[in-house]
Amino acid sequence: MIGGPPFDIPMPTYRVGLVTPTCGLTRGSTAITRGDFTLGWRYNPASFLVMLFGLVGIARTVVGLSAHRWIFVDHPRAR
Repeated sequence: MIGGPPFDIPMPTYRVGLVTPTCGLTRGSTAITRGDFTLGWRYNPASFLVMLFGLVGIARTVVGLSAHRWIFVDHPRAR
């Protein structure tokens, strides 16, 4: 009942043989969430970066809500 359609919906560029760097990110992230790191790497190695950014976002939210302060990373701009 819950999930995607029972058929693949590829990117339009896939039909002409061009694979985009984002192909497999959703399946890779899902595999990592389920604990299958090897399968996540095979789908797309960038899935680990997506998961890392997600964990950083969750950590920032938890710290912000518990300390009532947000974490900001500030860097000076060069002229």
